[in-house]
Amino acid sequence: MRRYPLPPVRPPQESLVADSDTTPTATTPNASTSTTIATCCMDMVHEALTEACSFVIDNDHRIRLWIDDNVNMLYKSVIMLMSTILNRFKKCTQDLVKNVYGLDTSIWTNEMVRANHNKMTVDFLIGQGSLNFIFGDILENGCKIHYLFEHKAIIQIAVHAAFCDGYHKFIDSDESLNNIMSMLAAAACCSLQEFAAGVFKQIDFTYTSFHALYMRLMDFICSNIRNN
Repeated sequence: MRRYPLPPVRPPQESLVADSDTTPTATTPNASTSTTIATCCMDMVHEALTEACSFVIDNDHRIRLWIDDNVNMLYKSVIMLMSTILNRFKKCTQDLVKNVYGLDTSIWTNEMVRANHNKMTVDFLIGQGSLNFIFGDILENGCKIHYLFEHKAIIQIAVHAAFCDGYHKFIDSDESLNNIMSMLAAAACCSLQEFAAGVFKQIDFTYTSFHALYMRLMDFICSNIRNN
């Protein structure tokens, strides 16, 4: 199997809000949820190791011993890889979101006016679970049609991730494209949430906080794009 190196990780954008401010509760991981997900991931790694070992070791006791010695290391490797990928996708969206979603106002704009503009824009795009941020307006026969994942921001972010960051190497099937589009859209939502209060406030793009949205987006693709 051919292996491709992941692009390097870049540092996140510096927060413009005082460190004493708290991250919005909607995106703050719950401790019990994090524990549950960690346990689930560990179980998946344990199961995968057990299945793999069964092909080369025919003794159940020896399999258990080998797994006990290696499961933690493999788990850490998986988590590090996941964190690297999430970081890269978040950085990709963070570089583009302000401009393509209209949050990058004139330098002459009053700070209060800019903050209110950002609040209203973000609320329209993602407020109360809205998915307006992924819909693009396309004119067909004089009528404006809304299409999923056709927002110019999503398209630009996808192109940037695919061809500037090199993730096109991992798109080898419809399913892999679904995964990348859903992860990019979830990362875009995370970046938009950073401006929900009007000014930038760093929010970590984590599995715990955004997995539900990622799965919702995957379902939307399967139901509304792949099946049509």
